[in-house]
Amino acid sequence: LDHVAIGVLDLEDSVGAWAARIGLEPEFVGIHPVSSGTLRVARFCLGDRMIELLSPVPGKPSAIRDRLERVGESPFAVALPAKNLQRKRLELEQSGIRLLWNEPHWLVHPNNPANVLIQLTPRVEH
Repeated sequence: LDHVAIGVLDLEDSVGAWAARIGLEPEFVGIHPVSSGTLRVARFCLGDRMIELLSPVPGKPSAIRDRLERVGESPFAVALPAKNLQRKRLELEQSGIRLLWNEPHWLVHPNNPANVLIQLTPRVEH
């Protein structure tokens, strides 16, 4: 596991609630670096793992906003590191699994009972 991303409506309220419950302050709060300016993020680092709270930037369309409107606050993605991202992508495609590209990640389409994306990611520094 690399990290879990959770969609939230109000980032400030959620940061306060999570910080109180887990006893940590976020290491980073700001615009998500690969969201093209559409998402705000708070990252709670737990060693080499992370909890990431994602909230849409007001007035900008995003998949998080769409999901929050449909199902409310909930886990959005589980990110798993892939040692060889291209080989894993080919294996999944050959088995008929639908993938979505969101640089630098491959996303396994959320066609699962929980409707949660699986994000295949290179290991990154949080």
